[in-house]
Amino acid sequence: METVRKIFLNNLFKSDKGITLVEIVIVIGLLAVLIGMAVPIYRTSYTKGDLDTSVSQVLSTIRLAQSKAMSGEGASKFGIHFDSSTTPYQYVLFKGDVYNSVDPYNQVSKISKQITITSLSFNGGGSDLVFEKYTGETNNSGTITLRNVSGETIDITINNIGATDVSY
Repeated sequence: METVRKIFLNNLFKSDKGITLVEIVIVIGLLAVLIGMAVPIYRTSYTKGDLDTSVSQVLSTIRLAQSKAMSGEGASKFGIHFDSSTTPYQYVLFKGDVYNSVDPYNQVSKISKQITITSLSFNGGGSDLVFEKYTGETNNSGTITLRNVSGETIDITINNIGATDVSY
């Protein structure tokens, strides 16, 4: 029994089989092709996820501004100022009728560097969305369009009563 075991172990480690250089090159080539195909797919899903996350964050801030106005917090209106002059783009939750860049209450949120605000179209023009106190309605209904580096866009539409709709 001991002899069979020694023979087996000796044969196991004395194998003349090996991997040739050609086989290694083929495996490396196949891996390079697979990685080359996977990177664009990953990049596309990453930028789509980045766009979805940015839209969710903007929607959350819109809801927050509206709920603060409806609750009458500080007996004031609340709004969001969209600033496309900064890199990355940003939006600011503010208190009051108009945006004041030096107000200490301002809560600044930055949009991912991969996302741009391609269009702001509010009634009355401008880049502010303001909600009325107690009602949560807005005179600044309109559309915000966000785009990722892949060219995909999502529109956020806000109507007069403050309801939002997202269009892909």
